Amino acid sequence: MTAVLLWLVFLAILGMFLVLGYRRNRERFGETFARRNLRSSLFWILLAVLCGVAIEFLPEPWPTWVVVAFDFAVAVIAAAYIIRWSQRRYNAGVLLVRLRPQRHNKRWLFYGGLFFSVLALLQTIATFGAIYGDIAYTDTATRNLWFLCGQAVLQWALAAFLMAAGLAPTELRDRGIYDRLSVLPWKAIDSYRWEGENQSQLIVSASRNFPFFAVCKQLSIPPTQRPEVASIVANKCG
Repeated sequence: MTAVLLWLVFLAILGMFLVLGYRRNRERFGETFARRNLRSSLFWILLAVLCGVAIEFLPEPWPTWVVVAFDFAVAVIAAAYIIRWSQRRYNAGVLLVRLRPQRHNKRWLFYGGLFFSVLALLQTIATFGAIYGDIAYTDTATRNLWFLCGQAVLQWALAAFLMAAGLAPTELRDRGIYDRLSVLPWKAIDSYRWEGENQSQLIVSASRNFPFFAVCKQLSIPPTQRPEVASIVANKCG
């Protein structure tokens, strides 16, 4: 009964975040983007649930080792993504304008990086406690120790990734809009518009050849850079 109750609470919180995210995206980017973003979120949530259920049906000790392998794989992917940031910047072409770090990037830094840093620190303490504690090195204890190590490595990698992404400026380059998370090619942009006070918010909508994804970016443009940015965007997307 307790496990069922916890799942119900988790699903209620998840549903609340999905509804709030849908309403926020609809107000900011429109109905089409909000629906595609909601479908994307539901797709990945369903995929994660199915994978979790499939792992639970594996015979022991495979569930633990699958989770450990997943933790290290994600950590390696995050590290490789960080290493390739400079290459993606180079591929995006010559720098045209460098903008200050965007508000959503700061949220990645504060909420994401700080959250995972705290988790990683606690997980590291637990891991060293298990290593230096009085434990019997049975197969079960060894698997549990690897599980703790995998969780610590994963959380430190996510913390580093999110904090680095949060500190990154956004750059308008010759081949697209670059930040450390992605490069949005100019040719993929369907439309753009200016909103907000003094028309300082640039919103671009892009098409991708994926059924579950839609891309919208909101960029805060300082008044001193607005004429230059407006000229570049009109030239690249006109």
